Amino acid sequence: MKLSDKVRESLIALPSGQTARVKCVSCSSIITFDPLEALGGEQETEDGGRTLLAMKAPPPPDLQWLRDGDFSNQDVIEDVSRSMVLMPPGESKNIVTQTMEGLGYVAEQPESAEIALDRLEFLPYASVFLHEEYEPGGFASGTFYRAMRAMNMIKRRYIFFVLIGKNLHTLYNLEALSLSANLTVREDDLPLLHTVLRKAIPDYDELFGPYIDELRIIGK
Repeated sequence: MKLSDKVRESLIALPSGQTARVKCVSCSSIITFDPLEALGGEQETEDGGRTLLAMKAPPPPDLQWLRDGDFSNQDVIEDVSRSMVLMPPGESKNIVTQTMEGLGYVAEQPESAEIALDRLEFLPYASVFLHEEYEPGGFASGTFYRAMRAMNMIKRRYIFFVLIGKNLHTLYNLEALSLSANLTVREDDLPLLHTVLRKAIPDYDELFGPYIDELRIIGK
């Protein structure tokens, strides 16, 4: 629901602890909700008034368990298939390629975004790794990244899309969601990529696997 300025002013003026009742513009039903949840929180000013705070995203996850190597080896990646690694030459690219090959994937390394998109159109890929420096200008202006964001979900939902960058946060699901990816990995954490994937991919399969299976059954 989009709140008008008048409604927002009324919500701000409500005494602490009271709820608001608003009529739905679509069905005319009365909706009751907490104004703090709708507007993002509050704090008390020096004169006893109230001012609203913007909603804050939860912080990135604590990865101390990853640094300590404290992770169960019981989970395994069963979906062996083709993987695409789109990264500038260097040690980081070697780590990703060797990790995927060690997990049984065929790791391909297209030399350009155009070649990568051409392969993606005709071949199935279980995973794609994209580094922020693969194309000039980073993700925002990258041809491949824009194509992935615009890809039809019939094809996109079967690709585990991983973004790698110096300022990204490893296993931060909210960040990955905001960037239209399945996983984000900080470049400094790439030596731990094997463990990260053993955590992220089973979690992804558990969360979305039943939903994807239902879509497949009804032909979508």
